[in-house]
Amino acid sequence: MDMDINTYFGALKIGLKPYLESLKSFQFSYFNPLFWVFIFILFLILLRIWEIKKSFSYCVLLSLILLATTELETWLAGIWTKSGETFDPLLIRILTFLVIVIISIYYATIKEIMAR
Repeated sequence: MDMDINTYFGALKIGLKPYLESLKSFQFSYFNPLFWVFIFILFLILLRIWEIKKSFSYCVLLSLILLATTELETWLAGIWTKSGETFDPLLIRILTFLVIVIISIYYATIKEIMAR
């Protein structure tokens, strides 16, 4: 029986590996099930801290930002590489990180004060 479970976990690991590699390289996609699983887990964690509306809106906003960042990187990479230059998305990722930090601070503090 243990052999069967290990076989299933091995197959699951092999099947999900490309999706995990995509997330490791900061490439977020609508079609990546692990991306949505992580967003859902974040939602469940935030439910313990915030109300459902606040948790859901934060997770949706975070998802949209990450998906839009990937689309922007792909679009800009296409433009830059056509002209023969290299494209480093570090600046876009730093700006995205700053936007996420600002939104997180807003959701954690300011929105809490305004709800009172």
